[in-house]
Amino acid sequence: MAIVEAKCTNCGEVLQVDNTKDASVCPKCQTPFVIEKAIRYYVEANQNQTQVGIDNEDDGNTADFEIRMGELFKYNGSATDVTIPNSVTIIREEAFRGLSQLTSVTIPDSVKVIRSSAFRNCTGMERVSIGSRVTSIGEFAFHGCRSLISLTIPNSVKKIGDSAFYECTRLTNITIPSGVQSIGEKAFCGCWGLRCIEVAEGNTFYHSAGNCLIDTNNKLLLKGCDTSVIPNDGSVTSIGVFAFYGCSGLTSITIPNSVTEIESAAFRTCPGLVSVTIPDSVTSIGEGAFRNCTGLTSITIPANITRIEKDTFSGCTSLTSITIPSGVQSIEMGAFNSCAELGSVTIPDSVTYIGVQAFWNCTGLTSITIPGSVTSIGDCAFFGCEGLTSVTISIGVMFIGKMAFWNCTGLTSVTVPGSCALEERAFDSRTEVSQSSSKKRGCYIATAVYGSYDCPQVWTLRRFRDQRLALTWYGRLFIALYYATSPTVVQWFGQTAWFNRFWRARLDRIVCRLQQNGYDDKPYSDV
Repeated sequence: MAIVEAKCTNCGEVLQVDNTKDASVCPKCQTPFVIEKAIRYYVEANQNQTQVGIDNEDDGNTADFEIRMGELFKYNGSATDVTIPNSVTIIREEAFRGLSQLTSVTIPDSVKVIRSSAFRNCTGMERVSIGSRVTSIGEFAFHGCRSLISLTIPNSVKKIGDSAFYECTRLTNITIPSGVQSIGEKAFCGCWGLRCIEVAEGNTFYHSAGNCLIDTNNKLLLKGCDTSVIPNDGSVTSIGVFAFYGCSGLTSITIPNSVTEIESAAFRTCPGLVSVTIPDSVTSIGEGAFRNCTGLTSITIPANITRIEKDTFSGCTSLTSITIPSGVQSIEMGAFNSCAELGSVTIPDSVTYIGVQAFWNCTGLTSITIPGSVTSIGDCAFFGCEGLTSVTISIGVMFIGKMAFWNCTGLTSVTVPGSCALEERAFDSRTEVSQSSSKKRGCYIATAVYGSYDCPQVWTLRRFRDQRLALTWYGRLFIALYYATSPTVVQWFGQTAWFNRFWRARLDRIVCRLQQNGYDDKPYSDV
Protein backbone atom coordinates (compact mmCIF):
# COMPACT_ATOMS: atom_id res chain seq x y z
CA MET A 1 0.00 0.00 0.00
CA ALA A 2 1.31 3.46 -0.96
CA ILE A 3 -0.40 6.58 0.39
CA VAL A 4 -0.21 9.58 -1.95
CA GLU A 5 -2.00 12.90 -2.30
CA ALA A 6 -4.93 13.31 -4.65
CA LYS A 7 -7.70 15.80 -5.32
CA CYS A 8 -11.44 15.03 -5.39
CA THR A 9 -12.65 15.42 -8.96
CA ASN A 10 -15.99 16.83 -7.75
CA CYS A 11 -15.29 19.28 -4.91
CA GLY A 12 -11.52 19.67 -5.16
CA GLU A 13 -10.77 18.47 -1.62
CA VAL A 14 -7.14 17.39 -1.13
CA LEU A 15 -7.09 13.72 -0.06
CA GLN A 16 -4.73 10.98 1.10
CA VAL A 17 -5.36 7.89 -1.04
CA ASP A 18 -4.02 4.37 -1.53
CA ASN A 19 -2.73 4.27 -5.12
CA THR A 20 -3.02 0.47 -5.25
CA LYS A 21 -6.82 0.73 -5.22
CA ASP A 22 -9.11 1.61 -8.09
CA ALA A 23 -11.71 3.88 -6.45
CA SER A 24 -12.73 5.62 -3.24
CA VAL A 25 -15.29 8.04 -1.81
CA CYS A 26 -14.55 11.66 -0.93
CA PRO A 27 -15.13 12.21 2.81
CA LYS A 28 -16.00 15.87 2.11
CA CYS A 29 -18.74 15.61 -0.52
CA GLN A 30 -19.40 11.84 -0.42
CA THR A 31 -18.80 11.54 -4.17
CA PRO A 32 -17.16 8.34 -5.55
CA PHE A 33 -14.04 8.92 -7.66
CA VAL A 34 -11.43 6.98 -9.63
CA ILE A 35 -8.17 7.16 -7.70
CA GLU A 36 -5.98 7.39 -10.79
CA LYS A 37 -7.95 10.40 -12.07
CA ALA A 38 -7.87 12.05 -8.64
CA ILE A 39 -4.07 11.72 -8.47
CA ARG A 40 -3.71 13.13 -11.98
CA TYR A 41 -6.06 15.99 -11.07
CA TYR A 42 -3.89 16.81 -8.06
CA VAL A 43 -0.68 16.77 -10.10
CA GLU A 44 -2.15 19.00 -12.84
CA ALA A 45 -3.46 21.47 -10.24
CA ASN A 46 0.02 21.75 -8.72
CA GLN A 47 1.65 22.24 -12.08
CA ASN A 48 -0.81 24.97 -13.08
CA GLN A 49 -1.01 26.60 -9.67
CA THR A 50 -1.52 30.37 -9.82
CA GLN A 51 0.53 32.07 -7.14
CA VAL A 52 -0.55 35.21 -5.28
CA GLY A 53 0.45 38.39 -7.10
CA ILE A 54 1.23 36.76 -10.47
CA ASP A 55 -0.58 37.97 -13.58
CA ASN A 56 -2.14 35.36 -15.84
CA GLU A 57 -2.70 36.14 -19.51
CA ASP A 58 -6.21 34.64 -19.57
CA ASP A 59 -7.37 35.82 -16.21
CA GLY A 60 -6.34 39.45 -16.18
CA ASN A 61 -4.78 40.87 -13.03
CA THR A 62 -4.80 38.29 -10.22
CA ALA A 63 -2.63 40.25 -7.80
CA ASP A 64 -5.54 40.81 -5.44
CA PHE A 65 -6.49 37.12 -5.26
CA GLU A 66 -4.98 34.58 -2.88
CA ILE A 67 -5.16 31.40 -4.97
CA ARG A 68 -3.51 28.14 -4.01
CA MET A 69 -3.91 24.93 -6.00
CA GLY A 70 -6.99 26.29 -7.73
CA GLU A 71 -8.72 27.36 -4.52
CA LEU A 72 -9.54 31.02 -3.95
CA PHE A 73 -8.90 31.73 -0.28
CA LYS A 74 -9.26 35.51 -0.16
CA TYR A 75 -9.91 38.57 -2.28
CA ASN A 76 -7.85 41.52 -1.03
CA GLY A 77 -8.73 44.10 -3.65
CA SER A 78 -10.98 47.16 -3.56
CA ALA A 79 -12.70 46.89 -6.93
CA THR A 80 -16.47 47.14 -7.14
CA ASP A 81 -16.84 44.85 -10.17
CA VAL A 82 -14.84 41.64 -9.80
CA THR A 83 -14.20 38.80 -12.23
CA ILE A 84 -12.75 35.70 -10.59
CA PRO A 85 -9.78 34.15 -12.52
CA ASN A 86 -10.39 31.09 -14.69
CA SER A 87 -7.83 29.11 -12.69
CA VAL A 88 -10.16 28.94 -9.69
CA THR A 89 -12.13 25.72 -9.11
CA ILE A 90 -13.24 26.33 -5.52
CA ILE A 91 -14.23 29.54 -3.74
CA ARG A 92 -13.27 28.94 -0.13
CA GLU A 93 -15.08 29.85 3.08
CA GLU A 94 -15.46 33.62 3.64
CA ALA A 95 -13.33 34.51 0.61
CA PHE A 96 -15.35 37.72 -0.01
CA ARG A 97 -17.18 37.98 3.30
CA GLY A 98 -18.13 41.49 4.39
CA LEU A 99 -16.77 43.30 1.30
CA SER A 100 -19.50 45.92 1.15
CA GLN A 101 -17.91 47.81 -1.78
CA LEU A 102 -18.63 44.95 -4.21
CA THR A 103 -21.48 45.61 -6.62
CA SER A 104 -21.06 42.72 -9.05
CA VAL A 105 -19.15 39.42 -9.24
CA THR A 106 -18.58 37.13 -12.20
CA ILE A 107 -17.85 33.51 -11.28
CA PRO A 108 -16.22 31.63 -14.21
CA ASP A 109 -17.20 28.21 -15.55
CA SER A 110 -14.07 26.73 -13.97
CA VAL A 111 -15.59 27.04 -10.47
CA LYS A 112 -17.35 23.93 -9.16
CA VAL A 113 -17.93 24.73 -5.49
CA ILE A 114 -18.92 27.87 -3.59
CA ARG A 115 -18.27 27.16 0.06
CA SER A 116 -19.94 28.46 3.21
CA SER A 117 -20.19 32.23 3.79
CA ALA A 118 -18.15 32.90 0.65
CA PHE A 119 -20.04 36.16 -0.10
CA ARG A 120 -21.73 36.61 3.26
CA ASN A 121 -22.70 40.19 4.12
CA CYS A 122 -21.54 41.67 0.82
CA THR A 123 -24.29 44.20 1.39
CA GLY A 124 -23.69 46.30 -1.75
CA MET A 125 -23.54 43.42 -4.22
CA GLU A 126 -26.37 43.73 -6.76
CA ARG A 127 -25.48 41.12 -9.37
CA VAL A 128 -23.83 37.68 -9.36
CA SER A 129 -23.10 35.64 -12.45
CA ILE A 130 -22.56 32.01 -11.42
CA GLY A 131 -20.62 29.79 -13.82
CA SER A 132 -22.22 26.81 -15.53
CA ARG A 133 -20.23 24.12 -13.65
CA VAL A 134 -21.01 25.02 -10.02
CA THR A 135 -22.52 21.97 -8.31
CA SER A 136 -22.76 23.16 -4.71
CA ILE A 137 -23.67 26.49 -3.07
CA GLY A 138 -22.64 26.30 0.59
CA GLU A 139 -24.50 27.33 3.70
CA PHE A 140 -24.71 31.10 4.26
CA ALA A 141 -22.92 31.59 0.90
CA PHE A 142 -24.88 34.77 0.06
CA HIS A 143 -26.39 35.43 3.50
CA GLY A 144 -27.13 39.11 4.06
CA CYS A 145 -26.54 40.23 0.48
CA ARG A 146 -29.40 42.71 0.83
CA SER A 147 -28.78 44.54 -2.45
CA LEU A 148 -28.79 41.39 -4.60
CA ILE A 149 -31.42 41.82 -7.30
CA SER A 150 -30.18 39.52 -10.06
CA LEU A 151 -29.22 35.87 -9.67
CA THR A 152 -29.47 32.80 -11.88
CA ILE A 153 -28.79 29.40 -10.36
CA PRO A 154 -27.18 27.27 -13.11
CA ASN A 155 -28.48 23.85 -14.12
CA SER A 156 -25.32 22.22 -12.75
CA VAL A 157 -26.27 22.96 -9.13
CA LYS A 158 -27.29 19.92 -7.11
CA LYS A 159 -27.20 21.31 -3.58
CA ILE A 160 -28.18 24.65 -2.01
CA GLY A 161 -27.04 24.83 1.61
CA ASP A 162 -28.75 26.04 4.76
CA SER A 163 -29.41 29.81 4.80
CA ALA A 164 -27.60 30.16 1.45
CA PHE A 165 -29.65 33.23 0.43
CA TYR A 166 -30.91 34.21 3.89
CA GLU A 167 -32.06 37.87 3.97
CA CYS A 168 -31.43 38.62 0.31
CA THR A 169 -34.29 41.04 0.70
CA ARG A 170 -34.29 42.51 -2.83
CA LEU A 171 -34.56 39.21 -4.71
CA THR A 172 -37.93 39.18 -6.46
CA ASN A 173 -37.82 35.86 -8.32
CA ILE A 174 -35.89 32.61 -8.23
CA THR A 175 -35.74 29.55 -10.47
CA ILE A 176 -34.87 26.15 -9.02
CA PRO A 177 -33.08 24.16 -11.77
CA SER A 178 -34.07 20.62 -12.67
CA GLY A 179 -30.92 19.09 -11.15
CA VAL A 180 -31.30 20.45 -7.63
CA GLN A 181 -31.56 17.54 -5.18
CA SER A 182 -31.28 19.32 -1.85
CA ILE A 183 -32.32 22.70 -0.48
CA GLY A 184 -31.25 23.41 3.10
CA GLU A 185 -33.28 24.91 5.91
CA LYS A 186 -33.87 28.65 5.67
CA ALA A 187 -32.16 28.75 2.27
CA PHE A 188 -34.41 31.66 1.19
CA CYS A 189 -35.56 32.75 4.64
CA GLY A 190 -35.99 36.52 4.98
CA CYS A 191 -36.27 37.10 1.22
CA TRP A 192 -39.13 39.49 1.83
CA GLY A 193 -39.27 40.71 -1.78
CA LEU A 194 -39.55 37.23 -3.33
CA ARG A 195 -42.71 37.09 -5.43
CA CYS A 196 -42.05 34.42 -8.04
CA ILE A 197 -40.69 30.92 -7.51
CA GLU A 198 -40.22 28.74 -10.55
CA VAL A 199 -39.20 25.08 -10.63
CA ALA A 200 -37.63 23.93 -13.87
CA GLU A 201 -39.45 21.27 -15.85
CA GLY A 202 -38.12 17.81 -15.07
CA ASN A 203 -37.20 18.48 -11.45
CA THR A 204 -38.21 15.36 -9.53
CA PHE A 205 -37.34 16.57 -6.05
CA TYR A 206 -39.28 19.84 -5.91
CA HIS A 207 -42.48 21.10 -7.41
CA SER A 208 -44.27 24.39 -7.19
CA ALA A 209 -47.87 25.49 -6.78
CA GLY A 210 -48.43 29.19 -7.32
CA ASN A 211 -45.66 30.90 -5.37
CA CYS A 212 -44.96 27.85 -3.20
CA LEU A 213 -41.89 25.64 -3.12
CA ILE A 214 -42.75 22.10 -2.06
CA ASP A 215 -40.46 19.05 -1.74
CA THR A 216 -41.35 15.43 -2.45
CA ASN A 217 -42.37 14.91 1.18
CA ASN A 218 -45.13 17.48 0.55
CA LYS A 219 -43.46 19.96 2.89
CA LEU A 220 -43.97 23.62 2.07
CA LEU A 221 -40.47 25.13 2.21
CA LEU A 222 -41.05 28.65 0.93
CA LYS A 223 -44.11 30.73 0.37
CA GLY A 224 -44.38 34.01 -1.51
CA CYS A 225 -45.64 36.76 0.79
CA ASP A 226 -48.05 38.40 -1.65
CA THR A 227 -50.95 36.01 -1.04
CA SER A 228 -52.43 34.22 1.96
CA VAL A 229 -53.46 31.07 0.10
CA ILE A 230 -51.72 27.73 0.61
CA PRO A 231 -52.63 25.25 -2.14
CA ASN A 232 -55.73 23.28 -1.17
CA ASP A 233 -55.13 20.45 -3.61
CA GLY A 234 -53.48 18.06 -1.13
CA SER A 235 -49.99 19.00 -2.30
CA VAL A 236 -49.01 20.37 1.13
CA THR A 237 -49.05 18.13 4.22
CA SER A 238 -46.40 19.95 6.26
CA ILE A 239 -45.43 23.61 6.65
CA GLY A 240 -41.66 23.66 7.04
CA VAL A 241 -39.26 25.46 9.36
CA PHE A 242 -39.32 29.28 8.79
CA ALA A 243 -41.68 28.87 5.80
CA PHE A 244 -43.41 32.24 6.42
CA TYR A 245 -40.86 33.75 8.78
CA GLY A 246 -40.93 37.55 8.70
CA CYS A 247 -43.71 37.87 6.09
CA SER A 248 -44.68 41.34 7.29
CA GLY A 249 -47.39 41.76 4.65
CA LEU A 250 -49.21 38.57 5.58
CA THR A 251 -52.53 39.43 7.30
CA SER A 252 -54.53 36.20 7.24
CA ILE A 253 -54.02 32.58 6.37
CA THR A 254 -56.17 29.48 6.06
CA ILE A 255 -54.30 26.21 6.47
CA PRO A 256 -55.86 23.41 4.36
CA ASN A 257 -57.06 20.09 5.79
CA SER A 258 -54.21 18.25 4.08
CA VAL A 259 -51.69 19.76 6.55
CA THR A 260 -50.81 17.61 9.58
CA GLU A 261 -47.71 19.44 10.84
CA ILE A 262 -46.63 23.04 11.37
CA GLU A 263 -42.89 23.07 12.04
CA SER A 264 -40.81 25.36 14.24
CA ALA A 265 -40.93 29.12 13.56
CA ALA A 266 -43.19 28.58 10.54
CA PHE A 267 -45.01 31.90 11.06
CA ARG A 268 -42.52 33.56 13.39
CA THR A 269 -42.41 37.37 13.32
CA CYS A 270 -45.37 37.93 11.00
CA PRO A 271 -46.47 41.18 12.71
CA GLY A 272 -49.41 41.84 10.38
CA LEU A 273 -50.95 38.39 10.81
CA VAL A 274 -54.36 38.89 12.44
CA SER A 275 -56.29 35.77 11.49
CA VAL A 276 -55.20 32.11 11.37
CA THR A 277 -57.43 29.12 10.73
CA ILE A 278 -55.83 25.82 11.75
CA PRO A 279 -57.74 22.61 10.91
CA ASP A 280 -58.10 19.64 13.26
CA SER A 281 -55.94 17.65 10.84
CA VAL A 282 -52.90 19.37 12.39
CA THR A 283 -51.42 17.17 15.13
CA SER A 284 -48.17 19.02 15.78
CA ILE A 285 -47.23 22.71 16.10
CA GLY A 286 -43.50 23.30 16.50
CA GLU A 287 -41.53 25.53 18.84
CA GLY A 288 -41.98 29.24 18.25
CA ALA A 289 -44.39 28.61 15.37
CA PHE A 290 -46.30 31.89 15.98
CA ARG A 291 -43.70 33.69 18.09
CA ASN A 292 -43.82 37.51 17.83
CA CYS A 293 -46.98 37.55 15.72
CA THR A 294 -47.86 40.81 17.41
CA GLY A 295 -51.08 41.39 15.44
CA LEU A 296 -52.66 38.02 16.26
CA THR A 297 -55.72 38.55 18.48
CA SER A 298 -57.19 35.07 18.88
CA ILE A 299 -56.51 31.49 17.91
CA THR A 300 -58.08 28.08 18.39
CA ILE A 301 -55.63 25.24 18.91
CA PRO A 302 -56.68 22.09 17.01
CA ALA A 303 -58.31 19.27 18.96
CA ASN A 304 -55.57 16.76 18.16
CA ILE A 305 -52.73 18.77 19.69
CA THR A 306 -51.40 17.14 22.88
CA ARG A 307 -48.57 19.54 23.69
CA ILE A 308 -48.14 23.31 23.39
CA GLU A 309 -44.45 23.60 22.60
CA LYS A 310 -41.81 26.03 23.82
CA ASP A 311 -42.46 29.68 22.83
CA THR A 312 -45.30 28.73 20.47
CA PHE A 313 -47.18 32.00 21.12
CA SER A 314 -44.46 33.92 22.94
CA GLY A 315 -44.58 37.64 22.24
CA CYS A 316 -48.09 37.61 20.73
CA THR A 317 -48.80 40.88 22.51
CA SER A 318 -52.29 41.40 21.01
CA LEU A 319 -53.58 37.92 21.78
CA THR A 320 -56.74 38.33 23.87
CA SER A 321 -58.16 34.82 23.86
CA ILE A 322 -56.97 31.29 23.35
CA THR A 323 -58.82 28.00 23.24
CA ILE A 324 -56.83 25.07 24.62
CA PRO A 325 -58.43 21.73 23.68
CA SER A 326 -59.06 18.98 26.21
CA GLY A 327 -56.38 16.73 24.75
CA VAL A 328 -53.46 19.00 25.64
CA GLN A 329 -51.28 17.38 28.32
CA SER A 330 -48.51 19.93 28.80
CA ILE A 331 -47.92 23.66 28.33
CA GLU A 332 -44.19 23.98 27.78
CA MET A 333 -41.61 26.64 28.59
CA GLY A 334 -42.61 30.18 27.54
CA ALA A 335 -45.62 28.99 25.54
CA PHE A 336 -47.56 32.24 26.22
CA ASN A 337 -44.66 34.38 27.44
CA SER A 338 -45.47 38.13 27.33
CA CYS A 339 -48.99 37.73 25.92
CA ALA A 340 -49.89 40.94 27.75
CA GLU A 341 -53.47 41.24 26.44
CA LEU A 342 -54.47 37.68 27.29
CA GLY A 343 -57.41 38.33 29.61
CA SER A 344 -58.50 34.80 30.36
CA VAL A 345 -57.45 31.25 29.71
CA THR A 346 -59.06 27.95 30.63
CA ILE A 347 -56.66 25.14 31.43
CA PRO A 348 -58.41 21.81 30.72
CA ASP A 349 -58.33 18.80 33.05
CA SER A 350 -56.06 16.95 30.63
CA VAL A 351 -53.07 19.20 31.40
CA THR A 352 -50.56 17.67 33.83
CA TYR A 353 -47.69 20.16 33.54
CA ILE A 354 -47.34 23.94 33.23
CA GLY A 355 -43.77 24.76 32.22
CA VAL A 356 -41.19 27.34 33.20
CA GLN A 357 -42.28 30.90 32.28
CA ALA A 358 -45.34 29.49 30.49
CA PHE A 359 -47.43 32.63 31.24
CA TRP A 360 -44.56 35.00 32.16
CA ASN A 361 -45.68 38.67 32.12
CA CYS A 362 -49.22 37.95 30.98
CA THR A 363 -50.22 41.17 32.72
CA GLY A 364 -53.84 41.07 31.45
CA LEU A 365 -54.68 37.80 33.22
CA THR A 366 -57.08 38.47 36.09
CA SER A 367 -57.89 34.96 37.29
CA ILE A 368 -56.68 31.43 36.74
CA THR A 369 -57.82 28.01 37.88
CA ILE A 370 -55.23 25.26 38.04
CA PRO A 371 -57.06 21.92 37.74
CA GLY A 372 -56.22 18.91 39.89
CA SER A 373 -54.77 17.11 36.87
CA VAL A 374 -51.76 19.45 36.99
CA THR A 375 -49.10 17.84 39.15
CA SER A 376 -46.39 20.47 38.66
CA ILE A 377 -46.18 24.22 37.98
CA GLY A 378 -42.74 25.26 36.72
CA ASP A 379 -40.47 28.06 37.92
CA CYS A 380 -41.72 31.57 37.07
CA ALA A 381 -44.77 30.09 35.32
CA PHE A 382 -46.95 33.15 36.16
CA PHE A 383 -44.15 35.58 37.05
CA GLY A 384 -45.15 39.22 36.58
CA CYS A 385 -48.87 38.57 36.02
CA GLU A 386 -49.68 41.85 37.74
CA GLY A 387 -53.42 41.71 36.94
CA LEU A 388 -53.99 38.39 38.73
CA THR A 389 -56.37 38.84 41.65
CA SER A 390 -57.66 35.28 41.94
CA VAL A 391 -55.79 31.97 41.73
CA THR A 392 -57.48 28.64 42.44
CA ILE A 393 -55.12 25.72 42.98
CA SER A 394 -57.05 22.46 43.03
CA ILE A 395 -56.33 19.42 45.17
CA GLY A 396 -53.98 17.24 43.15
CA VAL A 397 -51.40 19.91 42.39
CA MET A 398 -48.25 18.53 43.98
CA PHE A 399 -45.49 21.01 43.22
CA ILE A 400 -45.16 24.77 42.65
CA GLY A 401 -41.74 25.96 41.44
CA LYS A 402 -39.56 28.91 42.38
CA MET A 403 -41.13 32.32 41.77
CA ALA A 404 -44.07 30.67 40.04
CA PHE A 405 -46.36 33.53 41.16
CA TRP A 406 -43.67 36.08 41.99
CA ASN A 407 -44.40 39.76 41.32
CA CYS A 408 -48.14 39.10 40.94
CA THR A 409 -48.83 42.42 42.64
CA GLY A 410 -52.63 42.10 42.58
CA LEU A 411 -52.68 38.69 44.29
CA THR A 412 -53.26 39.22 47.99
CA SER A 413 -54.12 35.70 49.14
CA VAL A 414 -54.14 32.12 47.91
CA THR A 415 -55.01 28.74 49.39
CA VAL A 416 -52.65 25.87 48.57
CA PRO A 417 -53.64 22.20 49.00
CA GLY A 418 -51.99 20.41 51.90
CA SER A 419 -50.56 17.87 49.44
CA CYS A 420 -48.68 20.52 47.48
CA ALA A 421 -44.94 21.15 47.91
CA LEU A 422 -43.82 24.77 47.50
CA GLU A 423 -40.38 25.82 46.32
CA GLU A 424 -38.79 28.72 48.14
CA ARG A 425 -40.33 32.07 47.07
CA ALA A 426 -43.08 30.46 44.99
CA PHE A 427 -45.20 33.49 46.05
CA ASP A 428 -43.77 36.86 47.02
CA SER A 429 -44.31 38.56 50.38
CA ARG A 430 -47.41 40.45 49.20
CA THR A 431 -49.39 37.23 48.89
CA GLU A 432 -50.74 35.53 52.01
CA VAL A 433 -50.46 31.78 51.53
CA SER A 434 -52.61 29.41 53.57
CA GLN A 435 -52.81 25.62 53.59
CA SER A 436 -56.09 23.87 52.96
CA SER A 437 -57.37 21.14 55.24
CA SER A 438 -57.01 18.53 52.53
CA LYS A 439 -55.32 15.37 53.65
CA LYS A 440 -51.61 15.25 52.96
CA ARG A 441 -50.60 12.72 50.38
CA GLY A 442 -48.11 10.56 52.15
CA CYS A 443 -46.16 7.57 50.94
CA TYR A 444 -48.87 4.96 51.56
CA ILE A 445 -46.76 1.81 51.30
CA ALA A 446 -43.87 3.34 53.29
CA THR A 447 -46.27 4.57 55.97
CA ALA A 448 -47.77 1.08 56.27
CA VAL A 449 -44.32 -0.55 56.46
CA TYR A 450 -42.71 1.90 58.91
CA GLY A 451 -45.87 2.50 60.92
CA SER A 452 -45.97 6.31 60.81
CA TYR A 453 -46.54 9.10 58.32
CA ASP A 454 -43.95 11.23 60.14
CA CYS A 455 -41.10 8.72 60.60
CA PRO A 456 -37.62 9.68 59.22
CA GLN A 457 -37.68 7.14 56.37
CA VAL A 458 -40.99 8.50 55.07
CA TRP A 459 -39.67 12.08 55.20
CA THR A 460 -36.71 10.98 53.05
CA LEU A 461 -39.00 9.38 50.49
CA ARG A 462 -41.27 12.44 50.43
CA ARG A 463 -38.28 14.68 49.79
CA PHE A 464 -37.29 12.52 46.82
CA ARG A 465 -40.86 12.70 45.54
CA ASP A 466 -41.08 16.50 45.78
CA GLN A 467 -37.54 17.48 44.88
CA ARG A 468 -36.82 14.99 42.10
CA LEU A 469 -39.74 12.98 40.77
CA ALA A 470 -42.17 15.91 40.60
CA LEU A 471 -39.83 17.84 38.31
CA THR A 472 -40.05 15.51 35.30
CA TRP A 473 -43.00 14.29 33.27
CA TYR A 474 -42.11 10.63 33.80
CA GLY A 475 -41.65 11.28 37.52
CA ARG A 476 -45.06 12.93 37.71
CA LEU A 477 -46.56 10.01 35.81
CA PHE A 478 -45.04 7.58 38.31
CA ILE A 479 -46.41 9.67 41.21
CA ALA A 480 -49.90 9.72 39.67
CA LEU A 481 -49.87 5.95 39.13
CA TYR A 482 -48.54 5.40 42.64
CA TYR A 483 -51.31 7.42 44.28
CA ALA A 484 -53.92 5.79 42.07
CA THR A 485 -52.95 2.23 43.07
CA SER A 486 -51.09 2.19 46.39
CA PRO A 487 -54.08 2.98 48.71
CA THR A 488 -55.90 -0.10 47.40
CA VAL A 489 -52.77 -2.26 47.71
CA VAL A 490 -52.26 -1.14 51.33
CA GLN A 491 -55.93 -1.70 52.12
CA TRP A 492 -55.74 -5.29 50.89
CA PHE A 493 -52.31 -6.36 52.07
CA GLY A 494 -50.99 -3.69 54.45
CA GLN A 495 -51.53 -5.80 57.59
CA THR A 496 -49.95 -9.00 56.29
CA ALA A 497 -46.49 -10.12 57.44
CA TRP A 498 -45.25 -11.07 53.97
CA PHE A 499 -46.17 -7.62 52.60
CA ASN A 500 -44.16 -5.88 55.33
CA ARG A 501 -41.15 -8.18 54.93
CA PHE A 502 -41.15 -7.80 51.15
CA TRP A 503 -41.31 -3.99 51.16
CA ARG A 504 -39.21 -3.33 54.27
CA ALA A 505 -36.02 -4.81 52.78
CA ARG A 506 -36.45 -2.93 49.53
CA LEU A 507 -37.43 0.40 51.08
CA ASP A 508 -34.50 0.25 53.53
CA ARG A 509 -32.08 -0.05 50.61
CA ILE A 510 -33.79 2.81 48.71
CA VAL A 511 -33.85 5.09 51.77
CA CYS A 512 -30.19 4.38 52.52
CA ARG A 513 -29.19 5.23 48.96
CA LEU A 514 -31.27 8.42 48.96
CA GLN A 515 -29.77 9.59 52.24
CA GLN A 516 -26.28 8.96 50.86
CA ASN A 517 -27.25 11.22 47.95
CA GLY A 518 -28.27 14.05 50.26
CA TYR A 519 -31.99 13.53 50.86
CA ASP A 520 -32.54 14.47 54.52
CA ASP A 521 -34.88 12.64 56.93
CA LYS A 522 -35.91 15.75 58.90
CA PRO A 523 -39.47 17.15 58.75
CA TYR A 524 -40.08 20.08 56.39
CA SER A 525 -43.00 22.14 55.19
CA ASP A 526 -44.54 20.08 52.41
CA VAL A 527 -47.85 21.89 52.31
